[in-house]
Amino acid sequence: MEKFTLLTPVKMISGFSLSGTDIKTLTLLYQPLIGSQSVMLYLTILNLLDRQVGFKELYARTLADLLNCNITQLNGFKDKLEGIGLLKTYQKDESYLLCLNPPMTAKDFLTSGILGEFLHRSLGDLEFNALVENFHLKQIDRKNYQEVTKTFDQVFEIEENLDSPKIKGFIAGKKQNKSLIVQYSGFDYQAFLNMLPKKPLKSNLKSFEKQIIEVAYLYSLNQDELAKIIKPYLEAEINFKDLAADARNFYEAKMLKTKDQAQANTIFDTIKNLNMRDLLFHQIGREPLIQELEMIKNLVRTNLISEETINFLILFVLKKKDNTLQSYKYLEIVAKDWQAKGITSAESAHEYLMSEYDVKKTNRQATKKKTEEAPWLKEFMKNL
Repeated sequence: MEKFTLLTPVKMISGFSLSGTDIKTLTLLYQPLIGSQSVMLYLTILNLLDRQVGFKELYARTLADLLNCNITQLNGFKDKLEGIGLLKTYQKDESYLLCLNPPMTAKDFLTSGILGEFLHRSLGDLEFNALVENFHLKQIDRKNYQEVTKTFDQVFEIEENLDSPKIKGFIAGKKQNKSLIVQYSGFDYQAFLNMLPKKPLKSNLKSFEKQIIEVAYLYSLNQDELAKIIKPYLEAEINFKDLAADARNFYEAKMLKTKDQAQANTIFDTIKNLNMRDLLFHQIGREPLIQELEMIKNLVRTNLISEETINFLILFVLKKKDNTLQSYKYLEIVAKDWQAKGITSAESAHEYLMSEYDVKKTNRQATKKKTEEAPWLKEFMKNL
């Protein structure tokens, strides 16, 4: 879809009015996600609409002038309204039709899944919980009360042969906002269904598909991951709130593992690519001598150690010997020992450095490697 220009003809339409509760939802729940200017665009369009005619036509430039913004900014505000489900946009030739949608109720916004989760991520626990408090209603326990409400026919008398009114035209009314659409290219819904051992017990399959894709999108899950998570739920009607909680736990565990791996990769790349002079200066606390640098280079020249593993070997020796560089003979012995152990690549050298913090088990149990980076390697990075 092309962007608006200043002279783009725009028609606008809506079939509802906002209540005070709607305004509260817009400002407290929608605004943190789309920004104040997008909310102002929404309210501006709503206030421009002629209630007698039902729509209004103008140029995009008028909207930009009213919001005191340029056309690029206006397009950005419009896109956010579309993305969050408050606006649908249609095109005919060079003109556009903007159809406003009412905001969700606070309950739907906070509990339907995707919007409540995004707001939580945006604000954090403390601010999110404080915000939700604004929408809590005090409940009165009605279990000891007996309902005595009169029915319609107990109050009103209906004449026989009452004609039904014939209403023409469109009548404004509040409808539920179901305009939020998520299209997640990282998830193959049909492949997901094929992986399930049995079809879910869900009468409304279209609604089921929508909720499944939202959960997958929220927690960056592919069809294989979500199929594993949902299997325990297939014996009964699916509780999407519990399913989303399990998906979140899976996502957080995956992110923690990814973070640990990224940290390990950062340490590995730093050591591998660090200039030898900088490594020595950092560890021994002084400018290395020319003779010391030549001694280390000679290990590579004589093929005792590869160039990609030399930094790991020197760091290993310095750690063993309290950051004191040893003689060439000592370095030669260590290099030959590494050769005998098959430490010939940067990856195997890095693994060997980590193994220096093996956990020794008692009762003749085998040595078990820690999965996390050796603490002294973390300290090396921290002080670099």
